[in-house]
Amino acid sequence: MRYPTLVNGAFGLVGLLAVAVRGDGVGLIGWGKDMYNPTCAFACCNVIKSCRLRCTPLKGGENHGTAHSPVSTPPECFVTDVAFLRTMAICISTYCPRSGNPRLSLLEDYWASHLATGTVGDYKWIPAVSYPDALLAAREDQRRAASSNGTNTTDSEHGRHRGRQSLNDGHDGHEEMVDAGLDILNVDSPLPIIKAGEPLRATGFIAPGDWQLQFNGMRDFETNETGHSAFSIAVMLVALLLPVSLSLLGFVPGLATSYLWAYLKSALVHPAMWGTHHREPVASKVGGAIVSFINVIFLVAPYVFTQPQSTFGSTKEQSISIIGNRAGVMAMGNVVAAFVFAARNSPLLCVTDWSYSTYLLLHRWLGYWVIIHTVLHSVMLLAYYKVFGSYEEEIVRPYWMWGIVGTVAAVALLPTSLLVYCYRHNWGYEIWMFIAGGIWGAERISRLARMAFKGCHTATVKLVEETDGEYIRIDVDYAYLGGVAYLCFPTLGWRFWESHPFSVASSYTQGGATVAEKPRPVAPSTPPEKSVKESAGEIQDLSNQAAMVPEISRATGSTFFARTRTGQVLPYLYKIGSPRRGQLYWATRKAGLLNALKPELDSLPGSVRVDTEVGRRLDLDAILRKELTWSNPDEGPLGIVVCGPPGMADGVRQNAAQVTREGHTRRPWGLVDEAFSW
Repeated sequence: MRYPTLVNGAFGLVGLLAVAVRGDGVGLIGWGKDMYNPTCAFACCNVIKSCRLRCTPLKGGENHGTAHSPVSTPPECFVTDVAFLRTMAICISTYCPRSGNPRLSLLEDYWASHLATGTVGDYKWIPAVSYPDALLAAREDQRRAASSNGTNTTDSEHGRHRGRQSLNDGHDGHEEMVDAGLDILNVDSPLPIIKAGEPLRATGFIAPGDWQLQFNGMRDFETNETGHSAFSIAVMLVALLLPVSLSLLGFVPGLATSYLWAYLKSALVHPAMWGTHHREPVASKVGGAIVSFINVIFLVAPYVFTQPQSTFGSTKEQSISIIGNRAGVMAMGNVVAAFVFAARNSPLLCVTDWSYSTYLLLHRWLGYWVIIHTVLHSVMLLAYYKVFGSYEEEIVRPYWMWGIVGTVAAVALLPTSLLVYCYRHNWGYEIWMFIAGGIWGAERISRLARMAFKGCHTATVKLVEETDGEYIRIDVDYAYLGGVAYLCFPTLGWRFWESHPFSVASSYTQGGATVAEKPRPVAPSTPPEKSVKESAGEIQDLSNQAAMVPEISRATGSTFFARTRTGQVLPYLYKIGSPRRGQLYWATRKAGLLNALKPELDSLPGSVRVDTEVGRRLDLDAILRKELTWSNPDEGPLGIVVCGPPGMADGVRQNAAQVTREGHTRRPWGLVDEAFSW
């Protein structure tokens, strides 16, 4: 069997999940698992598997094949029937040397694992004779047939079969296919010709036209299925490695100070793929274009088409089926990358230094392609069975009914963000589910491990004055953090597993840590400061529930002044020192929030200038044009950090990119959208 080197590394562990010994390998089709290898032998079996053998039940037997390829003969009959074994042996010996010439060990492996089961191999059923012994007996039958006008030692009732005839003639309606361009091998045999569905009582010979039709169909099908696997892996790897590749550009000397690079980013990186919305949520032009490009290209090409064949009657029929199948497999490849991007503890966060919000944006973008591929898969296969297949028979089968459920669930992702769609099949497709599920489970375990490492902390809650009860302040003790922190409050509600994101405003070596959160309105009569236990009742009514954990003495701490989905820029400003200068523009609806943050603002370095507005919006366009066009170019690249509602953040991104494209900027610049979104 074929075991590519990459499979040993990528899918080796998946082999532990195998519950049965099979002769097809483990992994995805073409990447550790085979469908028809060697194809020449499978083509032989496919012609005569429907023939009635001596041990085939006369009536009422169960289906030992599949829904699309029923077989009435039981497995133990195939491995013991003399006529079947000899017919298979002479067919393999005739056609395999002329179609790839597979090695003898591969043919013997096929003989040991697939004679009884057809496509899915199983070593459980042991043939009564080996392949070399069956071939010797078949050749003896062939010699006897040549010398005695068709007499066959396996059965004296040879008259039921046709005697020797020209194999270049058409058989059972296949003559039209031969005339249409079927390229058949020029072989002959004195043995009687055996056709699909006829009784097989003696060693027979499979006509080259019948064999070639099966060979073309099976070879095309496996080649295209291998392509489905390969391009799905490619989509997954491109999506995962794209952030790493782009982040490496930051190490190119002089790139950050290049005007050309600033212009390219303003045209390709910062703008949304269409319109002006970026954070809610449209991927950037270059990221969205690359992901969309590879999904479209790999979906429409390349494919292998060979006509005529036994599986598909026309190129149109074949195209509808294989494009629909590829869409289904590519959906699962996108699922894996989407799960990685959604992980809070993804290694990509450390490797690329990109924000979690950026990966969530890519997660949503890949999710769109999951839905598109899933719907396309269902629609095209529905059309295929409506036009070319037996739709009435398919709709009552379990796989079809569960496919409908899966498609509806996938479509429901778009408006409701429900569970992602995956499905399981016999040919390694379930591996995508295992990978995505493993990523999800490992990431959840890492969350628990980090929570256990950080430990429990106490906190004090108070309302922020002069904010009409819209903001609360949570002082968390003994926590020194930076960036985004996830706080878990397991004691106030039944959803104890939930954790909520907060942006860190500042950290102290003494005192407590502070969190400011925008909740539902709280009655103004509530005292401005309470202990943890006294405040628990009110906190339960907040839009993002909060709860405190057991008492620990006050030591170091981190200050959180944040609203979920906005963030803070103060940590950036604390790092600015002379000769660098900084400018903070801040607009807030409530003066109380400004007063609450006054100690933090007063502690900023002297090189930072603060401009605030209460009750009014900032003129973003004027601010950006001033900083980008009037600044001293000798000061180096300009860093723009935006923190606010999605509309504001998108406005900053769009305006800055527009000024750059107009050619008015005097300094290269970089943008940081300091925000969090689910």
